[in-house]
Amino acid sequence: MPRWTDEKPAWIDEPSLSYFTVIDLGREACELSAGEWLAGRNISFDMVSLIAAGGSPPRLGRMGSGSTLLSSEEIEASERVRAMGKLAIYTPKAVVEHVIPRERLTQSWFRRRARVAGCLGLAEQTGACARSRCNSIATPVTKER
Repeated sequence: MPRWTDEKPAWIDEPSLSYFTVIDLGREACELSAGEWLAGRNISFDMVSLIAAGGSPPRLGRMGSGSTLLSSEEIEASERVRAMGKLAIYTPKAVVEHVIPRERLTQSWFRRRARVAGCLGLAEQTGACARSRCNSIATPVTKER
């Protein structure tokens, strides 16, 4: 569940919440089907299975100060674990409070985040070499005031 550090802007609607790692698949526990995913703040793994699947890919994920928006490492790791025959289960009883800082409440940040998500989706379809191009989109040239 989101904890906004400032008032949530009116332009952030329900479909936009996934860009802020807010995932709600309903009130009942269920097995995820193909195409459904959980995000880093909302996920846990059986460590033995995660290690057997190769762990979390180091080329993805937020690093350092967090200024890069490259992400989706948990989705890739989850897909590899599922490819080993393991299940992905959503449970609404596992509640995580996700703090959303003020700097993420700008349309500029949101557009950058959406571009990175689109680039990663394209990279997934066209091959891993395209992911390096996503990194240049994911890292800001200047900081926003």
